[in-house]
Amino acid sequence: MVPIQEAYKNLWADLDENELFPSKRPFLAHYTSISTFENIIRNDELWFSNPLEMNDWEELIFGMREGARCFREHEGIREACGSEETYSKLTNYFELYLLKFGEKHAFNTYVMCFSNHDSTDEDGVLSMWRGYGQNGNGISLVIDTKVINYYEESPFIIAPVVYASVEKRIDWINTKLDEFSRSLKVAEKNDQNLSTLAYYWIQRLTVFSLFTKHDGFKEESEWRVVYLSDRDETELLKSMLSYHATDDGLQPKLKLKLNDIPELLGGKVELEKLIHKIILGPTTSSAIAALTLKRMVEQLGKPSLVDKIVPSSIPFRHKK
Repeated sequence: MVPIQEAYKNLWADLDENELFPSKRPFLAHYTSISTFENIIRNDELWFSNPLEMNDWEELIFGMREGARCFREHEGIREACGSEETYSKLTNYFELYLLKFGEKHAFNTYVMCFSNHDSTDEDGVLSMWRGYGQNGNGISLVIDTKVINYYEESPFIIAPVVYASVEKRIDWINTKLDEFSRSLKVAEKNDQNLSTLAYYWIQRLTVFSLFTKHDGFKEESEWRVVYLSDRDETELLKSMLSYHATDDGLQPKLKLKLNDIPELLGGKVELEKLIHKIILGPTTSSAIAALTLKRMVEQLGKPSLVDKIVPSSIPFRHKK
């Protein structure tokens, strides 16, 4: 294997394919408001948010910021270049790709967040209700990932979040840059290779940033489905890039229309089969609320979902 290919392999070597989709196909719960759930059912679409609009947006910023800082300060990379001219070229390519990510791809990166779910659980997790499920007034939409079609070249990545302290995440970055510098040292240092290596680091850093969080969040047991626009080179999903108007202003959205997914991305996904369970939040889980929710899905043309509705039995009532 030539060094440039070895560099790519080394950057991704810590990922265990057996722990990722499609090797693992867990049940995943998405905690959301009833109004968002209604839109999902009415339109057969899943709404992805821009990570910079999410509650934990600082996690993405942290990864990209620290990854850039460590790259600029890493003496091993400077030494591996062999000359200031080569080092200048490499850093220029890196800054160019970093700028491109910030100006173009960061805006068109979209995330849908889930929590790993035990298929026998009909209550949901109290901390998730409080944090993401409208203080218990919302819905936990449980999906079965076995229904999702796998396509190797998909612009979507489905994977669990890795939890670590600030120190351990910075250690990871520096360890990867040590590997990067060793690959750089033995690679032919022409413009194409330098550009490719810089791009490899941006790619790996982006995924690292999107799938790592502070270990204080570990009880969330989070999985994410992430859309990366730079992987959608033919812009198959461009027409689904949209927005949502809220009381707080406009938010960019990817509205993934399940019936219109191109064949090249695995094709149509039937919402009724994708949904394993619909848990009604504990604050609003009265008998009349459950009956009304069943009426909603029937009137929205999804009668097969009625039997999948269960009210959470957690004795939680949110106090305003």
